[in-house]
Amino acid sequence: MKLSSRILLGLATLSQFVGFVVFVAVFIYVISNAPADASLGYFQRFALIMNLCAGLFTAYCGAIFIIFMVHAARNPNLHSSGMRTTWLVSLAILGPWAMPFYWFHHIWRDGMPSRKTGPLGLN
Repeated sequence: MKLSSRILLGLATLSQFVGFVVFVAVFIYVISNAPADASLGYFQRFALIMNLCAGLFTAYCGAIFIIFMVHAARNPNLHSSGMRTTWLVSLAILGPWAMPFYWFHHIWRDGMPSRKTGPLGLN
């Protein structure tokens, strides 16, 4: 994988957290700025936009999830180390929380073991 693709995938992985925080912040903003006599019309103005954003964000996160699952299923380094099932289950259960770790270990570093220096094996 090219360096630019690795960086973009890493940014996409972290953008899931940013997108979630922004979505929750906008939701709280809409609720907190509702007038005291908020009728159904006030919330209907924002419902279409919020539903559209939620659907697009779900599709975006799903696409990233599929990319990671396919990469983990096809990664030859995971087959040789016997960690394929562990990573697939971790990605499936933990999703966005496991993706940055998988990205760092198996996409950014290409699954290479870290160089060990010094008597304690520290980097």
